[in-house]
Amino acid sequence: MMMVTIIMLTAKVLINVYTYATLPYYYFSQKPWLKLNKAQRCRTRLVVPTDAADSHWVRDEPELTHSVMRPTVTEILNNLVDYHGPNTPILAYREILSVEELRGSDGKARRVDGRPLRQYRLSGYKWLTYGRVDTITTSLARGLAANGAHFQDRILILSETRLEWFLCAQAVAKLGACIVTLSPNLSDEGIAYGINQTEIKLMIVSRDLVPKIQSLIDKIPTVRTIIYMNGNNLQPETKPNDKQITDFPDTIHVLSMQELELNGAHWSEIVLKTPAPDDPFIIIYTSGTTGAPKAAVATHRQMVNGSANGWLSLFKEIIADGTRTHTYVAFLPLCHVFELTIEFFLYYVGVKIGYATTFTLTESGPGLAPGERCDISLLRPTVMICVPLMLDRIAKGIGARLSAQSSLSAQMFAYIMAYKSQWTQRGYRCPIVNKLVCSKLRQQMGGQLKLAIVGSAPLSPTTQATIKAALDIVLVQGYAATETLCAGLVPLKFTLELGLPYIHSNFQQAVYVNAEAQS
Repeated sequence: MMMVTIIMLTAKVLINVYTYATLPYYYFSQKPWLKLNKAQRCRTRLVVPTDAADSHWVRDEPELTHSVMRPTVTEILNNLVDYHGPNTPILAYREILSVEELRGSDGKARRVDGRPLRQYRLSGYKWLTYGRVDTITTSLARGLAANGAHFQDRILILSETRLEWFLCAQAVAKLGACIVTLSPNLSDEGIAYGINQTEIKLMIVSRDLVPKIQSLIDKIPTVRTIIYMNGNNLQPETKPNDKQITDFPDTIHVLSMQELELNGAHWSEIVLKTPAPDDPFIIIYTSGTTGAPKAAVATHRQMVNGSANGWLSLFKEIIADGTRTHTYVAFLPLCHVFELTIEFFLYYVGVKIGYATTFTLTESGPGLAPGERCDISLLRPTVMICVPLMLDRIAKGIGARLSAQSSLSAQMFAYIMAYKSQWTQRGYRCPIVNKLVCSKLRQQMGGQLKLAIVGSAPLSPTTQATIKAALDIVLVQGYAATETLCAGLVPLKFTLELGLPYIHSNFQQAVYVNAEAQS
């Protein structure tokens, strides 16, 4: 222990001598005062300064916009091929090559979070271009119309996050209908409640959830058409002859997503209407943890003027870099507003999106077959949204590995990270620390990560400081409940109206980023 103390003391002395000897050089070469001035400026103001309790917050900066923006989501989607080009890659997925269901010593299927644990053999990422996505989603939209869906109908999407979810959402928007989202983890009662409240006639579900809908069919009398996503991303699949699909009442029409797309391709004469800015775009239900799920309605105007234009303030530097150099890894629930709004925004501006799952995301993912590469190592994202639990595990994992090596390693790492945090908050970069220490740790997240947004719960200050320093990233905390949305620390007020609450039509997004130089 005495030797460790002596080594640590010597290292601290040497590091501080080097720091202050080279400080003049870094001061004039890095110009830290510019970063501090930018970080510490006031970004927001109250509309009514004397009414802090009820007044809206708005950005106190020049209004940001992007040339791709249009009055409605539908119009934006219909213009993206012309803006970005038909051959520009934008969405990626991994094909499932084989699946093995794991069983315990008792012969029963092993389960994680209530689901059977399966291990997958997967392909590398396969990319779809804007042109291909536009063709698929337009055919799906016409297929919806050919199968009884109408302009301004409400159409449910019930599935885990996957490429097909986003494609179907675009198709519903192109039809001019309203998306309804329910969490696939809701109870049977919660799912039936949401379907009945919104009077769903046509629903799109993942293949795994077809048995659940079959068990509820007598409780959801308005449903007439069920479209299921195949088990393997975008891969051809003949209609299975099993009871999960065939044992619905004769009044229920069941078909696959591929059949829907083929139907739409054959009905090219169907004219798709464009909704008005104040028409509803989406009805988002909460997770129902405190009772029956509650819903909020967002219009096209709110999705564009509020959500998309609000994200511009956070992503303006990434857009300035050139969005085609950036990649986003999508794995959080699309049925929640935070993931949904950011995916639509990034799709608009041209940031590539690759789909992943929590079971195959990182090297420790339980869904990876032996020798299989994880999603994040293949995709190498520059942007991601994550939850505090994920970052807590990364921070604890780093600490555990260092402690297993020696107490000196753990103490030295803690000191270096504290050192970097201190100088980062003063506006400086630490290139030597980044090169010798952070570069190895960054490989856990693909090696290219630049911006991480943390949602769903508060992140502890210790974890925040450790992750920002160790991974050398900008880390922003954000919350997005169904009725409220904020990024950083400033809550944004939504006005709830009608039976299903509407987000206030004059909503403007205010973004506050912590006054730290790196942020």
